[in-house]
Formats: sequence, structure tokens, C-alpha cells
Amino acid sequence: MFDHVSIGVRDLARAKHFYDAALRPLGYVCLSESADALGYGRDKIGLWVGSVVRPVPPDAGSNLHFCFTAPTRDAVDAFHAAALGAGGTDNGAPACGRTMARATTPPSRSTPMGIGSKPTLVVRGTVGASKRQ
Repeated sequence: MFDHVSIGVRDLARAKHFYDAALRPLGYVCLSESADALGYGRDKIGLWVGSVVRPVPPDAGSNLHFCFTAPTRDAVDAFHAAALGAGGTDNGAPACGRTMARATTPPSRSTPMGIGSKPTLVVRGTVGASKRQ
């Protein structure tokens, strides 16, 4: 349905540090970098992160979150650990279902996300072979 999503951040260098680390375990990399924007994806850009003066203000009640696909449960765990290591705040340990893996790591106000006070990154992937929950 969507070709890409764009978000605005105040500090692009901090955002790059965070997204490079968090998305690497999922196989996503920075495919485009300029002075005012970063583009992440595998074969094509699906997430644009741009430098803006006024990011969308925090709204904990908005239910705003982003979902990324993960190839394995190990990738979900690695994503979760990398996001925390890059400044994300834990919103619960990654959990696994028969057809879904979910890791939520909402960066705090001091991390590079420019939207929502608790934006959530969610990873989903087929992990039916995994028994870990």
C-alpha cells in the first residue's frame, strides 16, 4: 500500500546512529544520505528520515508505531538489543508468536526520534519454526 514513510527529526546525525544500529540486524541499511535526509531500505528506500525544525510533537496516546519485517527470531532479538544499545528505551522484551515476532523499542525523548513521546518500532516476521517465546 505505501511506497515509503517519511519522518522528521531535529538531529540527523543522532538519528543516523540510531537507525544504522537498530535496522542493521533486519537487513536494512542507509541507501541514501544527504545533508538533510537519510533513506533506509534493502533494495529500495522505504523509510526516509529528514532533518526538520519542528518534528511532530509527542503524543503518547497516538498509538503511532512502525513495523519492520524480520527474517528470523534471532534478527528480532538483535534488533531489540541494537536499538537499546543505540539509545532506545525498553518497552518490554521481544516476544514471539507462531507467525509473528514483535520487538518494541520506543526511543525516549532524548533519542533521535522526532515523533511521539513513545514512538514504537515493531518487528514482524515469520518465526513459526521458533519455539522461543
